[in-house]
Amino acid sequence: MDCVFFINPKSGAGHGYELARELDDFFFPSPIFKQVVFTDINRLSSQVFSLCNDKDLVVVCGGDGTVNAVVSELVHMDKVPPLAIIPLGTGNDIARGTGWLKSWEDFGLLGISHALRQKRVEDLDIWAVTIAEQKNINSYAFLAYAGFGYDGLVCQAFSRLNSKLSRWKIPLFLKQSLYIPAGLLIFYKSLALSEKPKCSLNECLIQFGQLLFLNFGFYAGGSRLVKDSSYKDGIIECLSFDNYLSYLNAIFQGKIGRKPKINFKKGGHFSIHMVSSCHFQIDGEPSGILEKGTLLRIEPLRVIPLLRPILDPIAKECEKEIQKQKALEPSAATPAITS
Repeated sequence: MDCVFFINPKSGAGHGYELARELDDFFFPSPIFKQVVFTDINRLSSQVFSLCNDKDLVVVCGGDGTVNAVVSELVHMDKVPPLAIIPLGTGNDIARGTGWLKSWEDFGLLGISHALRQKRVEDLDIWAVTIAEQKNINSYAFLAYAGFGYDGLVCQAFSRLNSKLSRWKIPLFLKQSLYIPAGLLIFYKSLALSEKPKCSLNECLIQFGQLLFLNFGFYAGGSRLVKDSSYKDGIIECLSFDNYLSYLNAIFQGKIGRKPKINFKKGGHFSIHMVSSCHFQIDGEPSGILEKGTLLRIEPLRVIPLLRPILDPIAKECEKEIQKQKALEPSAATPAITS
């Protein structure tokens, strides 16, 4: 089996290099060849296309932004290898929604090892936001969510704070706490807004503070806004919030396990015509501003294979025994590590 691990060394608290060393010492099911690659945003496309052809598994190690960036390249391949995720980011909603966050928290690399033994693969819907603005047409792939309004501003403010602190290696919980001042900043800005954004959603005019499209229910680092959502049914949920307080309340209710009272629609595609401008984000990454008159479509892009995580505690004990036996065998060749 031929596997490639894409690691973003800057994700979360910068644990990427530690993970690479852990992979070096870990015994996977044999025969297996593991290649470890540190992602480079400036040449990620060439990294993915040159290294993922004929691979049996692609493991993305990073946050939601890293997973999105790699999958955005994978969807253009003729044959996409199965995907697995090692969550290293601040939000990790993609890993959470697919089960890989729990697998990593409970089992670590043992979870990936057992999933490789089981080889159970299921579908994962990838969605697209297609934006037609004047003469330009751009398309963005997303796995977890796309947001228009408040969260676009919050993600932008968080990104600026995070970049200012990037020279220091700060703990993950402190990095996650940066969303608090970012959110407060946008809250005060929202009070000063004279008018909320407007759009035509499927030919129905609405005024909103936040418009959100969810693929599998989780949002904002673990808030479950929709409980019966599925990432493999070809359906996406559209949620709208009138003001910032109702938006924050829904996130809080979802964080503590309560079902937020939210009006939402389900569908296989949505058409949007922006009547006024607003910021937007894709899978937690700030993506720019939508100007007045912009046309958007939310629609399915592709279905890719997802390696199904194993969450059985018995499997963990079995893997531990296998690891003990492997440790007594002659050492295997170390993985190829490239940047």
